[in-house]
Amino acid sequence: MRGAARYSPGDPLATGPEAGRGVAMFRAVHIGDLHFWRFTANPALLPGKRLLGLANLALRRSRAFQQGRAGELVARIGDAAPDRILLSGDFTTTSLPSEFSAAKDALAPLEERFAGRIRAVPGNHDRYTRRELRAKSFDRFLGDWCFRGTWPWFDDAGGGLWIAGIDATTSNGLGCFGTFRDETLEALKAWRSGEGADARELWIVCHFPTEDLPGVFHRDRGRELHGGDRLLRFLGELNIPVFYLHGHHHYRWIYRSPTHPNVTYLNAGAPMYRRKGMARADLGFLELLRENGTTAVKVHRLEGEEWKVSDATLPEAGEYFDLQTPGD
Repeated sequence: MRGAARYSPGDPLATGPEAGRGVAMFRAVHIGDLHFWRFTANPALLPGKRLLGLANLALRRSRAFQQGRAGELVARIGDAAPDRILLSGDFTTTSLPSEFSAAKDALAPLEERFAGRIRAVPGNHDRYTRRELRAKSFDRFLGDWCFRGTWPWFDDAGGGLWIAGIDATTSNGLGCFGTFRDETLEALKAWRSGEGADARELWIVCHFPTEDLPGVFHRDRGRELHGGDRLLRFLGELNIPVFYLHGHHHYRWIYRSPTHPNVTYLNAGAPMYRRKGMARADLGFLELLRENGTTAVKVHRLEGEEWKVSDATLPEAGEYFDLQTPGD
């Protein structure tokens, strides 16, 4: 390990007004891809894509996602005492109302303790079918966590730090891609020229990353963020540090953009997912700690029966670090 992922005045990511200036401590937890699942026998809910999704659930996902371990995860998040809990989508598997209810119930202790401090965006599984896009079940069940109730939402966290949440879900047939919309770009530009003009650091919460790891995931238009190049270009032109909090790929990593090195991707992974060859899910999440003008990234992971915390490594431009493998 080369030390904590900290952005200091000598780093290219700290070239804005934030460099060298102290701010109060701010702590956030990032989790995503919980994928609560339920089966249904309701014929009205079965046709089309959901039927295929439920077949996949029966054959594979129901054994891979250990939703019964949510209580351990929730308890640890509470122990971290964050100022924000940032959820990057895919609360459900096929957008069933019962799945949203399960997610809401499991996270209820956090909602009670951290009221007003939870921020969320949907993933493609939360708007799984065209019917769910119209019904807006995500908004109905989890709308209290969509800050300000508009898309994108913007949260002034103080000290020059802003957090923005983007809904990139779309009608994608049998695919699982997202779409970055023109109106979202215009809203981001309006924020930057208005209340965000003095922003010194930005955290983006979006289910889909704008770039995938070369050599790890091959470019696949069925899984990527369509139009994401426009978002990446906008973020690069901000000339301030940007942490891009996402999920979608069920693997925990930190990756720095090779073309826009002020952008660092944080993938929280899928904490209740039991990987092949493992007896239990690799429970864990990411913590962002901003203090005195620098942001550190830490990994919380349950190893055996004990929670461990380690500093993430700061990648160089185009560099990737595996935060999933125990002992990395």
